[in-house]
Amino acid sequence: MQLDGSEEANRYKDTKQQEFGVSDGAAHNTKYPFLQEFSELLHSLSIKELELLLTPVQKKMAVSLWEAENYGGSIEKAKKRLEDIYGKQWSKVTSFKDHFILLKDYFISTLIADHKSQWDKKNKETQIEKIAKINQENT
Repeated sequence: MQLDGSEEANRYKDTKQQEFGVSDGAAHNTKYPFLQEFSELLHSLSIKELELLLTPVQKKMAVSLWEAENYGGSIEKAKKRLEDIYGKQWSKVTSFKDHFILLKDYFISTLIADHKSQWDKKNKETQIEKIAKINQENT
């Protein structure tokens, strides 16, 4: 016979604590909660709206990366490079979109990286607090 305060009864309670409902399913057991929803939201915004979300440093970094990877941000330079690689009929061989990534994508990537960084920082702080609490209990 098991009593209410027994180990077996407590195990049953512990397993019940692991259950979650539909409302919190997106955030449960993931390193970066709501990443999918955040990404979908960012992709639904215009480049002007995304620009408003970026700090000046984030914007400068995103633009610098975009320019470095996209012929200095020049469409003419990109077309010239495609002509050098594929010849004058380059548009029949490849698509411009395959070689020139939109600035919007760099803005989104920067914001997602920041989102992940914020969660990493929060998780690190939580771990430090747990360790501090354990140390305090042991002294």
